[in-house]
Amino acid sequence: MLQEQRTDLEVKTSLTMAGIYYNPRTQPGDSLYNSYRQNLFFVGRSIGTWFNAEQLPQTAALMAKVWQDASYFIWSFKYTYARVRPYVLEPDLNNLEETNWAAYPSGHAANSYINAYIYAALAPEYSDVFLKDAYDMAHSREILGVHYPSDSEASRLLAQQLVSKLFLNKDFLVEFEKVKQEWRVQAKEKFQKPEVIGKKEAATGASCAKKCE
Repeated sequence: MLQEQRTDLEVKTSLTMAGIYYNPRTQPGDSLYNSYRQNLFFVGRSIGTWFNAEQLPQTAALMAKVWQDASYFIWSFKYTYARVRPYVLEPDLNNLEETNWAAYPSGHAANSYINAYIYAALAPEYSDVFLKDAYDMAHSREILGVHYPSDSEASRLLAQQLVSKLFLNKDFLVEFEKVKQEWRVQAKEKFQKPEVIGKKEAATGASCAKKCE
């Protein structure tokens, strides 16, 4: 059983991931608004310091809309299938989280894979990174004992289908082109060249070093 084999680090990481999500109802000025927007960049967070809501505002705006649309389908399926949580069927599962809604589909998994597929379309060279982050998010829900592996896989397939439909939507494609342009401009690290110590300053430092010996 997965829950019997989980390590302390896996538990700690999974509990942290449980708090990574976006609330479509959040508004500018809300205390958690900036945190929610930044959560949209959890998948892919390692690809660069530029990958954040502040430097990619158009990306954040598009992904916020996508999460809102996805939420409709995710919750429709939850209410339709009403799949009980694994810890309800197996009381000895030792789950580390409880929820009041159905298991399928996993919101954390579906939304993470949605992000991964859209970001992969923007930067194919990082596809493995995006998909690995989404997998880790989905698997973290299994580690906590709140989802079945089949929830994770079905949510991945749902995400794939939703993203495929998005790329057939004219309004989405218009916004996507704007995001692509934003990435062309922002997708780069900005390094500052270190200041070179002048000969005079170096000599002064050497002199000080000798006096201090």
